[in-house]
Amino acid sequence: MSEHAETLIGEAGRLWQEGRYEEAEILFARAAALGNPRALMRAGLREFFRDPDEAARLLRAAADTGSAEAMTLYAYQVLEEDQPNEAVGWYLKAAETGHAEAMHRLAVLLEADDPEAAVRWYREAVLRRWTPSMINLALLTKDRDRGEAERLLRTAAEKGMTDAVYDLGLLCQEDRRFEEAEQWYRRAIDGVDVDDHEDGDYDIYTLVMFNLGLLHEATDRPEEALRWYRRAALRGDARAGAASQRLSGTL
Repeated sequence: MSEHAETLIGEAGRLWQEGRYEEAEILFARAAALGNPRALMRAGLREFFRDPDEAARLLRAAADTGSAEAMTLYAYQVLEEDQPNEAVGWYLKAAETGHAEAMHRLAVLLEADDPEAAVRWYREAVLRRWTPSMINLALLTKDRDRGEAERLLRTAAEKGMTDAVYDLGLLCQEDRRFEEAEQWYRRAIDGVDVDDHEDGDYDIYTLVMFNLGLLHEATDRPEEALRWYRRAALRGDARAGAASQRLSGTL
C-alpha cells in the first residue's frame, strides 16, 4: 500500500508539472486516503486557512503514521494553537527518530524550564549539522565555554547565517576584541543597503548599526559612533536615538 501511494504521488507530481492540476489533485487525494504521510501533510497544509479543523485532522493523521517530518509539522501546528506541552511531546517523538529540526525546536521549547536538556538536544542537532542549533547552543553556553561558542558561531557564519556573524561580533565586543568585532559587524552588513528602510523597521542590521555605535564610542571615535547611532535610530532603535542625542551634545 505504501509503495502504491508513493507511485500515485510520483504520477501526481508529473501531472502537476504538466499543468494537469485537477488530475494531479485526484491522485494526491488517493495517496492521502491510503495514509501516505506526505500526501496527508500536503492536504493538511492546503486546508490550513480554509478549514483549520480539517487541517488539524489531516496533519494529526500524518503524524500518527510515525513520519518524523509529519510529527514535526504537527507539533508546530499545535504550538500555534497555544498547546506547548503537546508540541513538546510530538517534537520529542520526532527527535528520538533522529530528526534534526525536531531536536532544535524541542530544545527551543525546553530552554526556559530545562536549559540542560535544551543543551543536550542542541548538541544532538549540531551533530547532524543543523545550523540554527549551532547559534543557539553557542549563545546558551558561551558563559561556560567561550572557545566552543566562538567555534560554533564561526561554523554557522561560514554557512551564511547572518545571525551568527552578528553574534560573533557581539562576542568579540564583549571580550573587548574591538577590531575583530568591527570586522564581523561590517561583514554582517556587507552588500546590504542598510539605509533602505521603512519607519520602525527593526532587524538584525539595526542591531549591527547600534553596536557599531557602541564600539566606535568605546574606541574614542565619537563622530563615527554618532553616524551609526543615527542610522540605527532611523530604523526605530530607541536606544540609538537616546545615544545619538547624548553624543550630539558633546561634539
